[in-house]
Amino acid sequence: MEKRGQAWGFDLMIATSLFFVGVAALYVYSLNYPIENQDTGSAVSAEAERIGSIIISEGYPLNWTIENVVRPGIISEDKIDEYKLEMLNELGNNDYNRLKSLLRTKYNFYLYFSEDMIIAGTNVSGIGRAPNAEKNLIKESRIIVYKNKPINAYLYIWE
Repeated sequence: MEKRGQAWGFDLMIATSLFFVGVAALYVYSLNYPIENQDTGSAVSAEAERIGSIIISEGYPLNWTIENVVRPGIISEDKIDEYKLEMLNELGNNDYNRLKSLLRTKYNFYLYFSEDMIIAGTNVSGIGRAPNAEKNLIKESRIIVYKNKPINAYLYIWE
């Protein structure tokens, strides 16, 4: 009688080698793969730019009120509309969560100007929630016209 054996030891060594090469390739790939979605700082920065563009716009509808606002913007005829600014301030003070919803953001924000804001005869320091030692605080700045002179508008966004 002849005995025939199988040489599966050699097959096992080749399969093990291929497995370890695959694991090593996956490891190298995962170290070099850019993870943009997990970078919180850039996500907050992009959100600050988006929210700044919404607020420093005419809004929708063009002559919006608190009752019919879809997108709150404070600009009319390339300068700040004081009525829209007053409405934005009222939303920020009385219904901050609705304002966040209208801006379609989960982040907190605070808008203020380099000049004093006089809203309905009252000096207002800013609109929204003032930051207090927050993580991932992003500052967006824009130049706008307020009371017929150029000023800086600053928007803070954070988690």
